Amino acid sequence: MARLVSRSRAMRVASRRTQCRALGLSLLPVLLWACSPSHDWTAEEIGNAEHMWEALGADQRAAEIENLGEAGPDDAREAEAALEHRERALREARSVRDEVLAKAHPDLPLHFREEFQHSMELFVKAARLRESDFEGEAIRLRKRFGAWYRRHGEEIRVPRL
Repeated sequence: MARLVSRSRAMRVASRRTQCRALGLSLLPVLLWACSPSHDWTAEEIGNAEHMWEALGADQRAAEIENLGEAGPDDAREAEAALEHRERALREARSVRDEVLAKAHPDLPLHFREEFQHSMELFVKAARLRESDFEGEAIRLRKRFGAWYRRHGEEIRVPRL
């Protein structure tokens, strides 16, 4: 009988350990959030920061279209698709507030506006006017922003929805 009690108790202890592990794993995202720099971001700020991610994503899609494009009959369609993505990137970039960017990194508003956003403005202008001078400057600014972002990526803290 003593052996049955011990075995039953051991099963209950093991069951509790499993439950505690499961609880710990289910709380892990909450603990990571609470310990992360994003815990002091309001829901509205996080929502506004999504405009930055959307802008960067739209620019990336435009670049992918341009890089995969080959000379041929689809050039006009590819150019139009890339322009639509860059216009979206520009709209999204204009929608994110400077104080939200600054919360992520103190220098992000300057680099985001003067390099990334301005490059989107020039890409759109170059496509509409078919002027390669604007495109060259847009590429230069976009590369400068990318280089800055890669150098400071570990310091930039922008939570995602």
